[in-house]
Amino acid sequence: MADIVFTCPHCSSKVKTEDEWIGMSAECPHCGKEIVISEPEKADIQKQNHADSVQMKSSDSTEDDHSDVVAIVEDIDYYSPKGVINESTLAIYIEDLLGFFRKKYFLNFYDINEKLLVKCGLFGLIFCAVIGLITSLVFPIRYYGIDYKISIAFGILWFFICLVLYYIAWKFIPNIIRIINSTPTKVCSQAFLNCTAFVILICGVTSFFRGLYTWAKISNVEDFFSALIILIFSLYFIILCLNPKILNIQVTKQVTAGEELIGLLSFFMKGFLKITPIVFGYGIIFSDFCMVQMLFTKCNYVNQVFYKFFQAGSLVSCALLPIIAYIVFLFYYFFIDLARALLSIPSKIDNVNERK
Repeated sequence: MADIVFTCPHCSSKVKTEDEWIGMSAECPHCGKEIVISEPEKADIQKQNHADSVQMKSSDSTEDDHSDVVAIVEDIDYYSPKGVINESTLAIYIEDLLGFFRKKYFLNFYDINEKLLVKCGLFGLIFCAVIGLITSLVFPIRYYGIDYKISIAFGILWFFICLVLYYIAWKFIPNIIRIINSTPTKVCSQAFLNCTAFVILICGVTSFFRGLYTWAKISNVEDFFSALIILIFSLYFIILCLNPKILNIQVTKQVTAGEELIGLLSFFMKGFLKITPIVFGYGIIFSDFCMVQMLFTKCNYVNQVFYKFFQAGSLVSCALLPIIAYIVFLFYYFFIDLARALLSIPSKIDNVNERK
């Protein structure tokens, strides 16, 4: 049994596997298309033999010899095909499941949802401002003891607060997209992101079925909707994990350990930044629902009115998320730039010593 290296006919990527699987069908780990594992081409055999011969050289071999080996094998992935039951079988099926979320449909789904929710959020803030003003006119009539002038003044204040929040969100949401596109990041392996996506998938599905069980048992609709929202946001984050290019993150093997740590931390920060417009949209939609409910339903006690208004106000504060996320991301990247500068000091010292 020996390892072979063959070329994918679809994406021209180099794939490494065992010779016993020649003739079996599999999916390319790079492009995901169906391929038949064929015998390695003559050029690939020569390269592989050359790599083996270089690796067998003594420890006194030069640095150039080792770089030659890296140049030959740096783009080769080890892969086991379908149809063979071994210790990798379950992992391959998990990879297939995760590969389902890499399809272009999910990229379009995320993009369409983001744009739609941003529009709903912006229109929703204007709607919330108008409903709040109308509510301030209705409350003194509906509830005894609420002063008319104070209610009107509060309604006008609410109207202008919503307009300010609308303008802040309108200005900073495009900045979020621009700052992600202007800060490229590199990570060494997709493995960590795949594992993160799988854990999130398990947690999201478990939470959903728990909420479904609670709803069926005690008719608690709030738990069900909370679990549904968790599942939806889990889906969003899974798409980001499996499609890091959305976050301007490049998967490459030429990354140091320090840069890998920076890349993974940057992934979570960029993910938080990227998902902010979606949280903004959902928050404003729920806020509008609370405001409409408060306008068309009568509460038995005044403290219930204040509670509903506080609930709607908390959701409206989601409009501040774009500017908060933007500022947090700037501070984060400031410290990241400092860390990169520190990591580059040894190489700069080596360059200075070589010149001497």
